[in-house]
Amino acid sequence: MKKVKEIAYELSKGNIEKAAELRLGVKFDDASLELEVIEIARQAIISYLKKGDTERALETKKFFKIPTDLADEALKQAVLSSYCDGDLKRMLQIRDKMGMSTSLKKEVIEYCESWGRHEEAKAMRLVFLG
Repeated sequence: MKKVKEIAYELSKGNIEKAAELRLGVKFDDASLELEVIEIARQAIISYLKKGDTERALETKKFFKIPTDLADEALKQAVLSSYCDGDLKRMLQIRDKMGMSTSLKKEVIEYCESWGRHEEAKAMRLVFLG
């Protein structure tokens, strides 16, 4: 458990390679421990994206071999957080630099539509689907 905390600490500091090295030293006898490390890395991706650090987000995805579905969920959360903050610039940055799939873009739009904010969802449709 100490190694997991060290991994989380290094990720919080942006030291992705160091965190990845520490991960190699962890014996995953328990599948839940491995899932915990992946979740910590996924949360780090969200944090990096919210700060506009797409480079670190991509590195974390690569070094920790985050599965596509979890990476997409992190992207979605970061976009929706930026949406709630009214940060269009950050949303566009995530869209352009993180390679969002069309299906993920549609999912984000549908989620926004479910809030009943049709004008904002219309704007999201323009931003993400052109």
